[in-house]
Amino acid sequence: HEGNMMSIQHCKYFIVTSLLAYLLFVSVIKRYLNAYGATVPVSKDIWLTFGPVDYSNESLLNNSKAKLSKIYERVPKGKRPLVNGPETPVINPVTGKLFVLTEDGNLVSLTDFEEAEPSSHAQIKTAKATVAMNLGVGRPLGGKFTKDGKTLYIADTLLGLLRVKNLEDEDYQSKVEIVASSVVDTHGIETKLNYANDVDIGPVTGHVYFTDSTDIAPERLESKKWDTMTGFKRDYARGQPTGRLLRYNPSTDKVDILATGIWFANGVAVMDEDESALMISETSMARALKYYLKGPKEGSIEVLSDHFPGFPDGGACSEMGFCYAPLPSLATPLFTKMSDLPEAINTFVRTLILMLPAELFKVIKVVKYGGVVEIPVGEERTINNVGKERILQDPFAKEIGMITGVATFKNKIYLGSLSNDFVGVVDLEY
Repeated sequence: HEGNMMSIQHCKYFIVTSLLAYLLFVSVIKRYLNAYGATVPVSKDIWLTFGPVDYSNESLLNNSKAKLSKIYERVPKGKRPLVNGPETPVINPVTGKLFVLTEDGNLVSLTDFEEAEPSSHAQIKTAKATVAMNLGVGRPLGGKFTKDGKTLYIADTLLGLLRVKNLEDEDYQSKVEIVASSVVDTHGIETKLNYANDVDIGPVTGHVYFTDSTDIAPERLESKKWDTMTGFKRDYARGQPTGRLLRYNPSTDKVDILATGIWFANGVAVMDEDESALMISETSMARALKYYLKGPKEGSIEVLSDHFPGFPDGGACSEMGFCYAPLPSLATPLFTKMSDLPEAINTFVRTLILMLPAELFKVIKVVKYGGVVEIPVGEERTINNVGKERILQDPFAKEIGMITGVATFKNKIYLGSLSNDFVGVVDLEY
């Protein structure tokens, strides 16, 4: 019996010692080793849930009402390509001219389109690519022209909110202005914009709405390019919703914070011509939010559409009463399995993941996929219940994948990507 008692005592001692060592280890990690803040326990009640994937849906490939084409640049012999990672297409609403924001920090125009030999499921066009403006050392992710086409606002992960005036005026020497690189909160505390991501402009007020995804800044690669994906992965692992929705008023030159506590605030788009609400792509929750700018719900935020099959990225709304959120990747196996773990183990695993060097984050790969969620938001369509959300997709990325940015113009949606070397265009028929 004495032997059994000793074994029990040893077992208790081992458990208590292990628990104390674990708590000490975690506290040391959080305080001294983890540069990104403490990993926060996330209840399963709020952990994201993905919707199912219909792999038979190849609507970006075989759809008479959504015809896909791809625009490649014509690279002159001996010249380097310019369309590298065209994250977001940007269209001048007056001239209809197409621009893209690239990983080299350039604003590139695409003109002089020519038809080329089609691929299996898409029409192919080529275009002349020209650097319209070098935007500096950062990584531009989102852009939008004012309705008169004279001023372009850009969300840049490193520099913040940028502005370029009279870009297409040959008599004007355009320059890049930093409009905002920080914001003062309601407590008078100034905080840096660490991950300015997307931008849209109110057609009524001219206010510039933009997102600051997280307080974890992107990391610089050896190639001198910016690794925006690792910032998202670290933010996801940490489990703290630090994304923000902001507004810049050109009349007062002031920036204010409209909403906080967003799980990686990504795309933003004005939902209607009255400028009554905004759509926000909340990446880490696989859903889209609606922020009210007017009416009895002014200043409040609610879920617009959720349970996407993947992570939403950018955002855009059309004049036809639809909003669009691109899906660059389906749910990754690692993140899916983590959601099934007990809370304590889940938190511990995420703490270890958060501490990984940037090189090892490459192991957490995106799932090869290309899709765009189309959300009906027009009042008439809602009342008449004409169609719910639909997903335009290329489920195996045969023609187009890793769609991260979207822009609308007339009856077309333009699709950008962090990794592709072309711009996708979907010609819609409603």
